[in-house]
Amino acid sequence: MLTPKKNIKIGFGYTFHYDDIDIYNHGNNDYNIKFNHHQVGLNIMGVNMKNLILDLSAHFDYYNYRNMLVSGEAFGNNVMLRDDHFFSYHTKLHYDSENTGVFPTRGAKFNAEYAYFTDNFTKYKNHLGFSELSAMWRISFALNSRFTLQPMAYGRLLFGSDIPYIRQNVIGGEWFGHYFEQQLPFVGVGNVELTDPHFIAMQLKAQQRLGTNNYILFHIAAAQHGDKLKNILDKGPMLGYQLGYYYKTIFGPLGANLEYSNKTDCIHFYINLGFEF
Repeated sequence: MLTPKKNIKIGFGYTFHYDDIDIYNHGNNDYNIKFNHHQVGLNIMGVNMKNLILDLSAHFDYYNYRNMLVSGEAFGNNVMLRDDHFFSYHTKLHYDSENTGVFPTRGAKFNAEYAYFTDNFTKYKNHLGFSELSAMWRISFALNSRFTLQPMAYGRLLFGSDIPYIRQNVIGGEWFGHYFEQQLPFVGVGNVELTDPHFIAMQLKAQQRLGTNNYILFHIAAAQHGDKLKNILDKGPMLGYQLGYYYKTIFGPLGANLEYSNKTDCIHFYINLGFEF
């Protein structure tokens, strides 16, 4: 890590991970995908003011697929995956003033990123590259010393043609970027599911503290999605609901959720033991 100026840091890194992921369709296990992901990144980080950070980066990504056949309704027919490589350019703005990383009661968190993808530094498949625009904003309001409301809005929009399978929108689970780096959470969807190239969602969390470290959480979420931005309101809203209990420890939150969404049309039960990894 180099620091040529007070608020600028330059870093170079390499990341490798192996993924073996089951992809679901409306709550049913649809297929499995296995791949190796290599990423080399050059990052420039500048801090402009308190809690606000601007990142500029360039990545090289190489995906080596171990399980080559994808057969999912999202594509209409079988798709044979061939190894992918991308050169991409990213601009990311993030702000964080939350008072704690777990069960915040005040402050806000905001992330926004624009990325442009190519396969030869300037174009993708001999035409303009494709773009990804994603953002998340949430804020916590403590109505009293024990009860907090936290609205959140987030989404991801894809622009361009021939967008590869590996960069498509996926939703599900509790966290952003858990299995796929572009993964978006959605309450009631317990596993990874493909969704349309344009996806926006809103969520409201009610947080009630009992005693010192016990929490009752209720989430309600709604989302719209479409193949094009102009069609994003054509389908009925995706809805999700979640009720959970957690105990806060030094190892992270321990607890469980009971949740449902009209995307999967089934009850999902989830147990959490500690911090996310």
